[in-house]
Amino acid sequence: MANRITRNFLDQWRWLLLVMLFFLAACTNSEWFLSVLYNRADNIMADEVFEYADYSDEQEQQIEAIIDHFHLWHRVTQLPEYADFLESISSRMRSGEPVTHADIQSWYNQVEAFADVSGRCHPILYGMEIMRSLSDDQVKQISDHMQHQYDRYMERSEKRTAEERLDRWYRNRVRWLNRFDLDPDNAEKEALRAMLQEMPNMREANFELWQAWDRSLLELLEDRDAPDFDDRMRAHIHSLATLTEENYPDRVAKAQSLWINYLVGLLNARIRDQDNDFADWADNMAENLRAISVKIPENQENLDPVEYCVAATIK
Repeated sequence: MANRITRNFLDQWRWLLLVMLFFLAACTNSEWFLSVLYNRADNIMADEVFEYADYSDEQEQQIEAIIDHFHLWHRVTQLPEYADFLESISSRMRSGEPVTHADIQSWYNQVEAFADVSGRCHPILYGMEIMRSLSDDQVKQISDHMQHQYDRYMERSEKRTAEERLDRWYRNRVRWLNRFDLDPDNAEKEALRAMLQEMPNMREANFELWQAWDRSLLELLEDRDAPDFDDRMRAHIHSLATLTEENYPDRVAKAQSLWINYLVGLLNARIRDQDNDFADWADNMAENLRAISVKIPENQENLDPVEYCVAATIK
């Protein structure tokens, strides 16, 4: 996973489920395999959190309980909505009408909306009591772990040239497109590489933003006994979701525009060729998500999925 910095601890869950569904799941349309991956999502998140410090047994139990409840809420309330979304895309692709920039923008906005809901219902928003219970030593462990991640990131980053990073980025994007059964031809691959060369370089800018965000997080943890700690921490967590957009809106807008232009061309080529592979993939994935949404794990059967996210929907 790229940039294993702050996003692993907090923002990761906002994307973990979306990315796991639309990336890992894209490797196969097997309901069984997808179900295995999705069922492990709560354990993956808990393991990530546990890497940051040595928690007490009580703290670990609280963390696991919060993540289990979120996982159930996401399964029952969000997976069916993802399925509806995929079916709407499939229907649009099968209509035979050209895909427009407005279509792609609408799909992008919907994915952002899904991510926003998961962000507003992030398990960390229920972790204020746990954070207030942290010892000074645990806060230092969290700080040390973050520094270790920075060091690893910089070490890996310095080993690659700009051209090597571009080539890696390009190959990963081709792999993604193939997994969605879009299978770009040579001309479309060349267009993709040319588009990526125009893409604003956000690597260093994002790294600086995340470092500053982490410093503020640690400062808040140092002041965790303050009476307004919960409100300040929640506000800080929410700010991460739009950190790049608010600081570099022009660069984000350019990147989005480049992707939309590329996808319009790619998808319309499939429509002209009456190639329904991507639409078939979307329909099959939607069917699998609906099936998984009703398979409740035994350890979550006594939880109320709707109740979970009421208190966390903080604007």
